Amino acid sequence: MTVQQLYDMVMIQTGNDTTDITDYATEVAAYVNEGYSKLYEKYMNTAEVVELTDTGESPLKPDHMHRYIADWATWRMYMNGNPSRQQRGFAFKQSFDEFFAKVTRGGGITDADALAARAASMRFRNLY
Repeated sequence: MTVQQLYDMVMIQTGNDTTDITDYATEVAAYVNEGYSKLYEKYMNTAEVVELTDTGESPLKPDHMHRYIADWATWRMYMNGNPSRQQRGFAFKQSFDEFFAKVTRGGGITDADALAARAASMRFRNLY
């Protein structure tokens, strides 16, 4: 998944059209980088700060982790809203937290957990 696809996923998960990214570009980019940094730090066992700047590049992580970067950014977008919006965001926060707990320092996650992550990637349909 490219950075642009992550941005699009965040926009879709927050109920916006992907063409509205220009209105939210700064926030979405910051939140995607925040989620990426959290996963990268734990997965690679380093405190190195890595930012995704080119929308055509793909994060260094394995593909099954990309969805959780978008979940983190989606939660952060919802966190800035009213209580109703915040409530919708908790599902994405929980998803990220559950996955983050399975990531081991410097070693990723087990094959079984990676398979489960891919199988569960479409679980947030019809939230509204």
